Formats: sequence, structure tokens, C-alpha cells
Amino acid sequence: MSQIAQITRTLGAKAKPTRLAALARIGESADARRLGYLLELAGHEPQAKALDSIAQQAKTTKLLDPTSGIEGEFSGRWKITVNWPK
Repeated sequence: MSQIAQITRTLGAKAKPTRLAALARIGESADARRLGYLLELAGHEPQAKALDSIAQQAKTTKLLDPTSGIEGEFSGRWKITVNWPK
């Protein structure tokens, strides 16, 4: 998870928001929400904002890290439980 966060931090600003939004619509909603959270955390707000509509449409809550047993806090914007230490 920390490697994914580092990649997001490093490359997030280079991602085109319109391209992210288009790709998110064909992928898994949970993955788009996880990416949106990580982009927000890394300070890439334009890219994160492009994924907002995916999160708004989500009906269920997912875990940020599905492999972690850590309890976490709920992110209302992304409809994920942040179960990974910042």
C-alpha cells in the first residue's frame, strides 16, 4: 500500500483529470475511490476531483486496504474506510 501511495504522490500531478474520469468509469468503483483518496492525500486535488462522481454514485463502503486487518476511519467523500496509517 505504501508503494501505491508513493507512486500516486510522485505521478499524480501528471495525470489528466479528464482521462482519470474516463478510465474510472470502465474500472471498478472501489479502485477509483481508493485512487481518489490517495490523490487527495497527496495534494492532487484536480485529479481527485475528477473521481468525485464515481464516489457519489457508490452504494457500499469499501476498505482502503482490503488486505489489512486494521480498523480505520470512514471517509465520507470517498465512501471508504481508511484502514491504513497515514
